[in-house]
Amino acid sequence: MRGISGNFAANARVYAHHANVVHLTAAATGIARMNSANITNAGSGYTNVAGSRNGWYTGVATTHSGTGTGMTVDCMLMNGTITLIYINNPGTGGSYTVGSVITVATGGANATATLSNQLSNTDERGAALYIGAAMNNIEVTMESGLNRTFTSITANTYMPVAVTHVRNATPSSGNFVPGTILALY
Repeated sequence: MRGISGNFAANARVYAHHANVVHLTAAATGIARMNSANITNAGSGYTNVAGSRNGWYTGVATTHSGTGTGMTVDCMLMNGTITLIYINNPGTGGSYTVGSVITVATGGANATATLSNQLSNTDERGAALYIGAAMNNIEVTMESGLNRTFTSITANTYMPVAVTHVRNATPSSGNFVPGTILALY
């Protein structure tokens, strides 16, 4: 939403209407993985499991020219074309990198998208964060473009900050568990 800087109605995130898992590696420090896909070709001939050419189609397989496997996406369909893509499962393998092109495998198998580690739908507005486990620190890129590190975050914390990227996160104990951080829109 575009608005005048400082306009509370244009910039506020008071209630979330959607939540996406923030994909980070499952290691002592979770490093950003692919979190969004920018559509380069909307494709044609797509239907969801109910046979509709409109609505959500979830857990859809993808292909790409690299060695990574298992990436699935959730797609919003309109008249058999894909209008929005969220990463459902970031897959495995090192070739899923920023700039890689994926193809949505069903339908006409002709919809393509370019991968990014930016959070979905944060081109104009950042997302707030929900942190489900205690973290020593979380490094983010704010909506302003500045990188910031937040420290000593307790479990089940809502962070009312506008971020476009989660760069990395270090849990207070053990390895990062996928699904621990949610982007709230």
